[in-house]
Amino acid sequence: MGAFLILWNLFFSACSSQSDRGEVDRLNDISYSFHYRNIDSTRLYAEKALALSGGYSCGRAEAFNNLAYIYICLLYTSPSPRDGLL
Repeated sequence: MGAFLILWNLFFSACSSQSDRGEVDRLNDISYSFHYRNIDSTRLYAEKALALSGGYSCGRAEAFNNLAYIYICLLYTSPSPRDGLL
């Protein structure tokens, strides 16, 4: 059992360091804090988090969630042919 835990820890520590995980979480938090205020900053920080996330799946998923928010906002705020603006 002890060898399994050591291998498990080595596997996940090779995916991304704890400092990278902390930085990814920090960038995702900043990205989220810009929701409803500044879509460009939301995107900037989400893309930085995504680039740094590596094997950190939770951080990667959160970055994708932040990016999805941007595209949903753009979908609902983009002019459409029905608006007569295109």
